[in-house]
Amino acid sequence: MNLLPYLSLMALAFGQNVAFSLVSRSRNRNNITYHIVASIFSNAMWFLTFHNLVVNNMDFTLFIPYTIGTVSGSVFGVKVSMVIERLLHAESDSHLAPSPSFMPPPLWHAPLSAPPSCPFIGQPSTWS
Repeated sequence: MNLLPYLSLMALAFGQNVAFSLVSRSRNRNNITYHIVASIFSNAMWFLTFHNLVVNNMDFTLFIPYTIGTVSGSVFGVKVSMVIERLLHAESDSHLAPSPSFMPPPLWHAPLSAPPSCPFIGQPSTWS
């Protein structure tokens, strides 16, 4: 039995999901160069992985090595991304940060009973 197709697919699937984790996290960072490099890496790995699947006729026996590679690559990719972000000082993009003027409404403004004629209660309440 030739293990090369299985091992090569596992390695490619691992790399594919490392790249996917990088590009997914880079979308929400303030470093566009990081996102461009991660996008190129991700798309190249996707192409190579699916080329390998097509060459091997997408045989169902490839499912297990593909799944092992993608799951382990995803977990490893998040760790790699965190290290890269720390080295680049890449932080969450400003659109993700809460506005300094945002103030949640005080809890005492929330009604404690249902409004009059609430259809979920069935009977009109005496709320005033």
